[in-house]
Amino acid sequence: MKSIPIIIFLILFCGTINSQSSIQENDVEIFIGSEGYDDSSPVLNFKLTAVSAVWERADLSSFPIGRNFTVTNDFNEVLYSLMPPVMDISRVSSWNGFNIHYSGGNSLFGYGKYKMEVFGENMIVISDAYIYIDWRDFRYPSQSIPYPNYDPYTNAIGPSNDIYIYYIHNLAEETGTFYYSHASNANFTSIPNGGTISIWGVKQISEPPKYMLIEYNDHPFLLWGPNPAISGEPAWVNIKRAINGSIPIVNPATLTYSTIATISNSSPD
Repeated sequence: MKSIPIIIFLILFCGTINSQSSIQENDVEIFIGSEGYDDSSPVLNFKLTAVSAVWERADLSSFPIGRNFTVTNDFNEVLYSLMPPVMDISRVSSWNGFNIHYSGGNSLFGYGKYKMEVFGENMIVISDAYIYIDWRDFRYPSQSIPYPNYDPYTNAIGPSNDIYIYYIHNLAEETGTFYYSHASNANFTSIPNGGTISIWGVKQISEPPKYMLIEYNDHPFLLWGPNPAISGEPAWVNIKRAINGSIPIVNPATLTYSTIATISNSSPD
């Protein structure tokens, strides 16, 4: 169990928030291409399996952003079947793939960390290759929200909300190599087997904040996200509060803290 001591200082500020009633995106967010597999049975099944809690996002109509997320089990296992013709790099403009859950359609995934594997037709094991993809960033997608660090995807490289995954299969050795790129016309970089990429890393923007304190409805509101440096997630988090009335502010380590909430992975806010 982790205990997080927090001293809350409320700073009121005003701003204009450009929002929309719901998120509408009609394109793919994780494009998939491949080569090197047996053309006599060319169906490849790319599978995403959640290895963390997965969140779904309702819309951008309210603020703060964290209020729009709820934990879900609807997107824990996601399948995308790559059908013939072979979608190699020469056909990148025709690639399809996985859709973020609010896009609608098929092969929907959520805000979570996933393991990606490749199977043959009828889910036959054809490769020991796998990677992890981390999509746990509450700032995603680009939203045009004028608060610091809230919309770095506006200035991300390539299409702001998309990544490209290319898998080259080694038929003789029943393995393969994954590659990624931030755009269809950019160079692809290999991913070590079992390695992890993140949406913010591929788009070359800052990591998600470990936590963020904002004013909401005349009250302080605390958001926090995953720590990329820590593998796994705590099942519980203790939030403790200390009240300081002295000026100047004393050393936070010397204050007396009391637990005000115990939060589980199933109730992130």
